[in-house]
Amino acid sequence: MDIHFLLTAWGKEASLQHTIAGWMMRILEDTPIFPAGLLNKRTADVFHPDETVEVGLTQLTTEELFRIWEVIGNNAYQISVPYVARFVRIESEHLLAEGKPIQERTLDVWDLESP
Repeated sequence: MDIHFLLTAWGKEASLQHTIAGWMMRILEDTPIFPAGLLNKRTADVFHPDETVEVGLTQLTTEELFRIWEVIGNNAYQISVPYVARFVRIESEHLLAEGKPIQERTLDVWDLESP
């Protein structure tokens, strides 16, 4: 699962907002992979020792950013940087049915036609 989020810098002045945004981006660029030990610091052991979460920059169009701020910011846009957290696993109580391994594949007429 990928989780998309915005890092938003709030400050009284635009220069302070830019400084905060730069600091946040530098920290995430320096440490883009969060190991389980870091993720479990304030919670019970939610993440297994071999699980990590990778955080990186992503892209949003200007229109997407403005639509977000129309909903949550009373049209008061703040400097924001879009990020995505990858490899976040969500456990489920549903058991996945496992099938038998595929032993043979047969071609269908549709497989031979070109689009």
